[in-house]
Amino acid sequence: MNWRKVCAHDLYCGLLRPRYLWAMLIFMVPCIMKQIDLNFLGYRATWMDYMMGCFEGVNRVDPKTFQFPTMWLVIMGAGLFMNLDYLLGDLSLSGQQIIVRSGNRRGWYFSKCIWNLCSTALYLLLGSLGVLVFTILMGGVPSVANSPTVTEAFFPELYNTGFLIPVGEGLFMTLLLPYLHLAALSMVQMLLCLFCRPVFSFLLCMSQLMVAVYIYSPWVPGNGAMVQRNDMLNYFMGVSAGKSAIVAVAIIILCVVIGCLRFKKTDILAAVE
Repeated sequence: MNWRKVCAHDLYCGLLRPRYLWAMLIFMVPCIMKQIDLNFLGYRATWMDYMMGCFEGVNRVDPKTFQFPTMWLVIMGAGLFMNLDYLLGDLSLSGQQIIVRSGNRRGWYFSKCIWNLCSTALYLLLGSLGVLVFTILMGGVPSVANSPTVTEAFFPELYNTGFLIPVGEGLFMTLLLPYLHLAALSMVQMLLCLFCRPVFSFLLCMSQLMVAVYIYSPWVPGNGAMVQRNDMLNYFMGVSAGKSAIVAVAIIILCVVIGCLRFKKTDILAAVE
């Protein structure tokens, strides 16, 4: 069995799972919370406004007000949870036979890495589709451009609000950067499953998200997935979008390399026990 067939198997079995449909509902929850404020203000939001609300995160944690990004953690954590069980689950079913027949452990693990990246993309795409459905149901504008008045209402403390954000920058903040950081943490989680139990892998990655909330730096994974900390919006005090993207890509590459090397020496019988 060649590597392409293994990869096709992972994409078919790993992506066609009903659980991903929950992404649409998960992304709608922060949209509902934002809609309550919009109804009070009398504003109509666009798809981009709602997406910025989903990944707004928090600017800086103030001990006095304790503004905690609960919904941001839920969205990021749900993406990690959906990818938690597939590696060891597949290994306990047909994975061992596939490895024996193909004789290529690194190829088998690399296939899981491709599935992981595609799974994260599917989660975010379905989530953004849920936001689009919500936008239309609420009478909003299904546009990839933000509404300056809504942006200023959502982020009044930032310096660069009240302006029309270029479409490319908006998509970079609300889709690409969250994808890169969620994919990076998901790859770390899958790698950790080769060293410890999945539940500990998940908790360690969630702990990393908590660290990102309190440490304001582009070098800490998770910061780049918060719109409020992006220097494209928070012009004077934001973290560098470019640096945070580089960090996420570097983590993904590092996890692929380390994972392939580690899995070659992993006792696959003990791993599924």
